[in-house]
Amino acid sequence: MTSPNSNRPPEGRRFWKIAAITLGAGTLIVGTVAIVGTWIFVNKGLTPLLERRLSKFLERELELGELEGLSWNGLRVGPSRLNATDTDPTYATAEAVEVGFNPLQAVFQRKLDIDLRLLGAEGYVEQHPEDGWLGIDVPTFEPPPKEPPVKVRMDDIAVVDSQITLVPLPADGEDANPLLLSDVNGTVGIDPVEVNGQDSQRVEFEATATPPQGGDLEITGEVLPTAGNNQAQPIQQEIRLGIKGEGISAEPVMAFLLPTLGQKDLPMAATAGRVSGQWTVSFLPHQPVTVDGAGTVDNGQLRIDPLPSSGPWGNTIDNIDATARFKGTTITVDQSRGNYGDLAATATGTVDWTGDYDLVAQVPDIDLEQLLERAEVDVPIALSGVFDSTVAITGPMLQPKLSADVVATGPVTIDRVVLDELDADVVMQSDRIETLLDVVTVTQLTATPDIGGQISASGVLNLANIPE
Repeated sequence: MTSPNSNRPPEGRRFWKIAAITLGAGTLIVGTVAIVGTWIFVNKGLTPLLERRLSKFLERELELGELEGLSWNGLRVGPSRLNATDTDPTYATAEAVEVGFNPLQAVFQRKLDIDLRLLGAEGYVEQHPEDGWLGIDVPTFEPPPKEPPVKVRMDDIAVVDSQITLVPLPADGEDANPLLLSDVNGTVGIDPVEVNGQDSQRVEFEATATPPQGGDLEITGEVLPTAGNNQAQPIQQEIRLGIKGEGISAEPVMAFLLPTLGQKDLPMAATAGRVSGQWTVSFLPHQPVTVDGAGTVDNGQLRIDPLPSSGPWGNTIDNIDATARFKGTTITVDQSRGNYGDLAATATGTVDWTGDYDLVAQVPDIDLEQLLERAEVDVPIALSGVFDSTVAITGPMLQPKLSADVVATGPVTIDRVVLDELDADVVMQSDRIETLLDVVTVTQLTATPDIGGQISASGVLNLANIPE
């Protein structure tokens, strides 16, 4: 059979060959131009574009470093910096930033979803004197009022081999004590949400880190945009942190915890011990910080500044072991024990860091003769006896009240007088916690001598006037 094409004139076949070659060449040229144009855009224009877009996205100036590497779906820049703002000293640097993307999105879809990988980053965060950790200028991620030619959206951020310096508020008159979290590795995910008809973003993150003086720390959390209370701030942020710690030094934990809970002026500090536990910490606008969870302290040491630092006793409570639960603004101490010199004590109860103490401590077997000897107190008469004491700690955080019931467990000897029974109610109270122990008030003392009768007394002892 004769092929239909066999009757076609040579000129017709030549036309279609030329047309096919021309179309193919044109397509190749257009494709090459598109690829070259895209390459030039990625190589020359993408870094400045990302810098501008991300600066607007993060609501602070971002300085990306020089281009160090380029592939079809990503680039790497050198030392980069996220600058502080006029109202927030928080900043971050990175030894290198790797940016992942699909360049065809920018060419054909006019959008760019990017992933960031921060290598060797160093962050710096200060606690705000009024707004606490919510004083950080967290971006609202609101869309720009005018749609840009290429819409850039942050997708995921990875942090590798980095560190963060946290600077809690210091006590009045004291210097700040920065806390360094090292070996920080984690991821940040950003998802679009709508708040009161406005576009925003929810940020979720998880990380591991090494706290100061060792231990293991895992952090998860989220930044939630919520409707603001006024037009000036239509979107505000809530921050929720999940913290899991194992064997963390008590010193930085206390240094972070007291200012975070609004108690930076409480005159005490942890100087030894390890903390373990799991907590959820919530930072809500215009509300007290709340904590839920449980934790333990092992072999801790607590410095109490109102106690005299000189002398044989010092001003530390030693060998502290404790378990506690957190709910809202209240810490429930299920059990605790510690030593002040030769005195051993246990304590239970609650502390509301927005309210009052409600603790009870038991101090058994107080040997008066050994106590005076250890305290290097010379008395002109013989004093001996063993006592049990129950101490109630009540009142506001910075104005606690100590109420002690002291009961002799056996005979008490005062010079040549032997008392078969002795019971005393003692109160220590001041309008300033720093002077809490200056005055001891014996509201009632009753004693029964072995020869019969009964003795009642009361009085005030001003310890501040006794020379050291």
